[in-house]
Amino acid sequence: MSNPASSKDDLAPVTVVTGANSGIGRATAIHLAGAGHRVVGTVRSEAKADKLRVMSADAGVSVELFDLDVADDESVRAGFD
Repeated sequence: MSNPASSKDDLAPVTVVTGANSGIGRATAIHLAGAGHRVVGTVRSEAKADKLRVMSADAGVSVELFDLDVADDESVRAGFD
């Protein structure tokens, strides 16, 4: 059996950043993506998520986003289903 070639993204560390839609979380997500991490950011606000999309594109990086409120148990369960 042969091993398929790995892409660079397959080898990148995966980092989950909560609160990625503003402040320190947004800066951390953009910084880590720029450092080569595959970043998954959690957001509670679609409007602020749009701002992160623009800022990450301006920085030439990609941040994957999904809606999750870590203070809400149901939101956390749904986020990991």
